[in-house]
Amino acid sequence: MTNRERMLSLIKGEMPDAMPFAPRLDLWHVAARATNTLPKEYKNASIEDICRNEGWGIYRLNSDYSYLETAYDDWVFSVLGIYAPPETCFSMEFNSEVEVETKWKGHEFHVTFHTRMGELSSVVVLDQAAKKQGVTYPWIKERVIKSFDDWDKVGFLFENLELTPRYESYLKVCETIGEDGLVCSSPTDGGSPIHQIHKHLLPHNQFFILYKKDRSRLEKLAASVANFFKQTLKIYQEYPGELIIWGGNYDRTITFPPYFEKDILPWHIKVADCLQPLGKYVITHTDGENHGLMDIIIRSKVNGCESICPYPQTRLKMHEYREQWKDLVLIGGIPAEYLIPGQTSEEEMYQYLDYLFKAVAPGIKYIPGITDAVSPLTDFDRLRKLGNYIQDRGKLPLVGGKVLDIFQGEYTDMDLAPTKFTQAEDVLGELQMAVIKGDKDEVCENVTKCLAAKIDGRAILREGMITAMIYVGDAFGRGDMYIPEMLMAANAMEAGVELLKPALTSSLKQQTKAKVILGTVYGDLHDIGKNLVSIMLKGIGMEVIDLGINVSTDTFIRCVVDEKPDILALSALLTTTMPQMKIVIDSLEEMVIRDHIKIIVGGAPVTDNFAKLIGADGYAETAGSAAALVRNIL
Repeated sequence: MTNRERMLSLIKGEMPDAMPFAPRLDLWHVAARATNTLPKEYKNASIEDICRNEGWGIYRLNSDYSYLETAYDDWVFSVLGIYAPPETCFSMEFNSEVEVETKWKGHEFHVTFHTRMGELSSVVVLDQAAKKQGVTYPWIKERVIKSFDDWDKVGFLFENLELTPRYESYLKVCETIGEDGLVCSSPTDGGSPIHQIHKHLLPHNQFFILYKKDRSRLEKLAASVANFFKQTLKIYQEYPGELIIWGGNYDRTITFPPYFEKDILPWHIKVADCLQPLGKYVITHTDGENHGLMDIIIRSKVNGCESICPYPQTRLKMHEYREQWKDLVLIGGIPAEYLIPGQTSEEEMYQYLDYLFKAVAPGIKYIPGITDAVSPLTDFDRLRKLGNYIQDRGKLPLVGGKVLDIFQGEYTDMDLAPTKFTQAEDVLGELQMAVIKGDKDEVCENVTKCLAAKIDGRAILREGMITAMIYVGDAFGRGDMYIPEMLMAANAMEAGVELLKPALTSSLKQQTKAKVILGTVYGDLHDIGKNLVSIMLKGIGMEVIDLGINVSTDTFIRCVVDEKPDILALSALLTTTMPQMKIVIDSLEEMVIRDHIKIIVGGAPVTDNFAKLIGADGYAETAGSAAALVRNIL
């Protein structure tokens, strides 16, 4: 059988002769080319050449945005979160109602939309230096939505967006792959119009506050965004391929269960009902923490899930994925850290593979791959050994038997016991509950009552608000509260602190708050996790200096020297940017200032083992545990 036949057979639930190893090499290949570190025998080789030579299955999906370097027209649509790489089956344009003006200023792409509703503008940057981290997607430096005045204008853009079928580019990619693998077309990484707004049009914090307090505004814009989704679905009814990836980046924190069920699930069902009777297989990109979403994703009617990131990357172990998603195709399942020297040993890699093969036996509906993708830090010789292991032992059916849980007894935040919370008496207790509810007016009302009752300002802050926010953070970490509730609690507390400031002025002069410098490391443009940590730390009374995203080592060092913080908190959401954490720590060592501060790290691919390896003082899995970690360190 060919690797294409094997992959399709597994997706259909059939039993081929063997499991094909199908690693995503795009990030690794981009970074290796940019740094001239491709293996000698593959100096000028494409991903397809490497996979063919090694006997691996080619797993092609539109995750490399290098095509934008020549497809300038697509830059216009990137500000709306829409892309049309060769694997996608449509091209895009606006009708005569929208006039587009573009201009390059250095490496910045400036676009202005002229409509009868008014003007909109945005700025996009493709950072060439980021290629060394494997990153090719553009950075939206200036969002198209800047105020509520822009909402109807953006809706107008979506209403006047026209898609044209373009199957020939997809078929051309298929020709280059042939029988050596599969081409997966991903028309949208937004699972629904609301999810598209969340991912691409609004800052996370603003989206979640509006989600809770002003849904009608979101729903109105979503009705316009739906024009893109409806056209996409119609075009993909004639899709000449078999496999479609719809939506992605699902995570129980970001796409929490009630949100997924109400605003993403209906579109997944619609897509499945439309395309599956036509012989199409619909999968989705579940590269996040899926604990809490497992049953909902089953109900979404997808045929499978790709980029499965099991423990230790997330909380669920691979045998738990297989047990709960027994009828779904699983693609991925091998954490990238098993290929990175220093993070794991070869012995640990083989131990994991032995466990994995027992967990997925007899092997139906499973395609092994590296999750989320092969990291630029990968040792290629180890990758080759892993591929050889799968080729040697992946003959189907796999031999089953008792699954030895090699991670049994290891701690995760799932093991946290419910936080003990004792409500204070009288008005302080009422203030606590107002903070937990996120009721800004009620918080201010109760702060005023506390001051009238002559309660000390520090007691109002500590016992009335900080204790409540500690409870909120712990509940959020356990999954008992979701992002909107946490943000509303933080905003309510902020209003209370502002009202309390005059009463705190004298005491604050005597009592210095702990200072935390926070930032996402160089090459990484993700901010949601960092922002949540910032909110939680402020909520428990810390002074936070947030340096933002894509922060250089020099900027971190300069800020540490100038601000003299108690704690430096580093965030990374990509395996490719994790090494930047060690670079920052090593630089602090060289300047002999490392011993003056505590350093904590976090982010989706980061583990406690990695934190210890690079010399950090602590690791936090969630925003709530980050706040608890800081309290313990201090």
